[in-house]
Amino acid sequence: MVISNHLDEVIQQIKASCDIPVILFPGSPSQVSKYADALLYLSLISGRNPELLIGQHVVSAPFVKKSGLEIMPTGYIVVDGGAYHGVL
Repeated sequence: MVISNHLDEVIQQIKASCDIPVILFPGSPSQVSKYADALLYLSLISGRNPELLIGQHVVSAPFVKKSGLEIMPTGYIVVDGGAYHGVL
């Protein structure tokens, strides 16, 4: 995970060093770069928090549309958020 203001430079260095696509899994709009090859957008479908469902996607949508990046939309469902208390 890159936690800095140098995301563009890090992606460019990775792409210069290897031939595999760089796919970002952004946690916020600040983690989107036009230098990536694609974005993996996860949406928590079963959650009650609208920020996790679509909130950050909406904030970053104008930049993402302008960037031309390939978008890989993915939804996931949390079936049971509790701990398992049975006997294995």
